[in-house]
Amino acid sequence: MTFSEWATLVQDRAGWLKLVTKVPFDIGKPQLRPPRCENRVTLEEKRRFLARRAQETEQRRALFNAETDAEET
Repeated sequence: MTFSEWATLVQDRAGWLKLVTKVPFDIGKPQLRPPRCENRVTLEEKRRFLARRAQETEQRRALFNAETDAEET
């Protein structure tokens, strides 16, 4: 940009502010942050995890109940 173009642009305050100031919430911008809950776990893996957790909970509950029954007698 030459000096004469620069000088005319600087004199136009509204035009200068349009070039310098970014529009808030500009719609055309790509999303910078990945969306939440993006964990790449398949439904089958999630079902297996929940089944394994339920089984472990059942085992712990059985051990706890066996220990508390032994203490009561």
